[in-house]
Amino acid sequence: MQNVKIPVTIDPIRAAAKKLDYEGIICKSDFSRLADMVDGIENDIEVRVSFYKDLSGLHVFEGTARTSVVMTCQRCLESMTISLDAKFKYSSDETLLKQLELEDEFDCAELNSFGEVHLYDIIEDELILSLPLVAKHPEEVCPAAGRIGTAGGDDIEQDEGNNPFRALGDLIKSKNN
Repeated sequence: MQNVKIPVTIDPIRAAAKKLDYEGIICKSDFSRLADMVDGIENDIEVRVSFYKDLSGLHVFEGTARTSVVMTCQRCLESMTISLDAKFKYSSDETLLKQLELEDEFDCAELNSFGEVHLYDIIEDELILSLPLVAKHPEEVCPAAGRIGTAGGDDIEQDEGNNPFRALGDLIKSKNN
């Protein structure tokens, strides 16, 4: 497979009939929604997409997208680089997906008025979904790991005498007796 320009929109039915494969790079400037969610996109997006018709008659396209982004660590507030690796599998045959009960295995791609899918939007959506919910360094390399307690609160000592719920528990016990 040679590196080619990834099309912005493509007819998935026609591409599946031709068994097209694309491997190439999409310019990071084309992914403005992703750029708005991170501090920066480090490099262009490496994409690999294959179109085919599977044994059940579905027109399928699947692939991967890879890039690195810069985000702020929520523990130490310093910049960190995160590698994103998104895998996706779509079909545009929504009615056939429902008939075969395969909605869990494939995402459904919506066709525009020309019968095409917007491939860049799908790839950008998948990269956004692969972002971590909370960006933070691994605890052993985070500069703030020694200064801040754990999220579970294991190292926080609780004073049993000042617990506001203790009085409520005592009241319930006395009422039940």
